[in-house]
Amino acid sequence: MPGSGFATIDGQRHRSMYNEELMSQETIRDIERAIRTLTPQEVEELYAWLDQHYPQAIDSRLASDLGLGRLDKAIQRALDDEEKGRTKLL
Repeated sequence: MPGSGFATIDGQRHRSMYNEELMSQETIRDIERAIRTLTPQEVEELYAWLDQHYPQAIDSRLASDLGLGRLDKAIQRALDDEEKGRTKLL
């Protein structure tokens, strides 16, 4: 992955996958302006595209843990709790 840092989008600080040297503040502002013009449907499509092409680290870790069976016991406990009525709707 390219370097990591942070970018400010709409006044909030977000993790960025790019070093500041690679993406100028003007480029970031251009992207922010373009995103603000998107319809809600287009925003959802953008999220889906970003998630597919640039998954967050937590997604990769979760996929790895699931694939290696590291969460099997916790999943089974949760399913057992639900089956035995030890859960409640939020």
